[in-house]
Amino acid sequence: MKKQAKNLPCITVCIITYNQEFYIGNCINSIINQRTYCDIEIIVGDDYSTDDTRKILIEYQNKYPQIIRLILHEQKVGAQNNYLAVHRAAKGLYVCHIDGDDLCRPNKL
Repeated sequence: MKKQAKNLPCITVCIITYNQEFYIGNCINSIINQRTYCDIEIIVGDDYSTDDTRKILIEYQNKYPQIIRLILHEQKVGAQNNYLAVHRAAKGLYVCHIDGDDLCRPNKL
């Protein structure tokens, strides 16, 4: 196993979202509530949502600033470019992906 660099998370969870205001909170909660043996970071890429997704994301970032980082695109970039932007920003030793309308099963991480 690779050695983890100091001050870097062990696990990065990458989320992409677009207009998922009814799901994104549950998605993030399912990750925050994971029991892990190491530090995690959550990176969420919002593809210029036109509903309240962005507002919800900012509320979560304000509540968990040490864990959640946001990539808030200023124009629609498409699912592929959003995915690539989020994964390029990942700093964790391990990286996993989840869509904004999905849930992480307990003990997944």
